[in-house]
Amino acid sequence: MNYATVVDLENRMGATVMAHLAEDNGTVNPDAAADALQAAQSEIDAHLAGRYEVPVVTPVDSAAGRILQAATLDIAEYRLHLRKPPVFPEILRKADRALALARAVVEGHTTLPGIPQRTADRLLARAVGAPRELTTAELQDL
Repeated sequence: MNYATVVDLENRMGATVMAHLAEDNGTVNPDAAADALQAAQSEIDAHLAGRYEVPVVTPVDSAAGRILQAATLDIAEYRLHLRKPPVFPEILRKADRALALARAVVEGHTTLPGIPQRTADRLLARAVGAPRELTTAELQDL
């Protein structure tokens, strides 16, 4: 499932701006917008995978669908602007907010409305510190 489409991105940015940012050596790269969207969705999915099955399947017109679409478009727009600097501060702020939202979801500070969270199918534990070795003598008194 795609959270946003090239048409969504063009509607947001405008055809002229998008064509300018997708231009390589005088020719519009037709894959530039799709690549930016795919990279944006992959970045969002990398965060969400800790709590949700990804890609998240939800209707675009649902609350979660609108959240995912907006975040994807914010990051994709930023990625397109990286092709032709400078990146305007507002574009950077929107991308940063989208990633902050994804981090807030994975950290449990917020959720995607109406989307069931992944259930733990096993518990993982990690020990930290220096390796410890117990001798036979130490084990005898236990």
